[in-house]
Amino acid sequence: MTLGFNWQYLQEFLNNVGAIELSAPGTDALSAGQSDDASTGSAAAPAKETRSPIRISFEFKDANAQTQMRIAGDTSYDYKYVVMPLRI
Repeated sequence: MTLGFNWQYLQEFLNNVGAIELSAPGTDALSAGQSDDASTGSAAAPAKETRSPIRISFEFKDANAQTQMRIAGDTSYDYKYVVMPLRI
């Protein structure tokens, strides 16, 4: 089966999933690893952590029906995204 999607919709979903996984509930950017130095006006970015890649689940009935994308596995955030495929 071949499915086609508008890349901008997929990118939007992936950006949101990345933001969800990077920040835990109840934390902001400064407490999540950034430090703000008011005297120099600079901010230090957090070091990149090594963790397992995020798995994405695509659920669809056929090539013409809507596709639901979500973070696969057990996650505390239940984010779902529905997108219609393009006709190829």
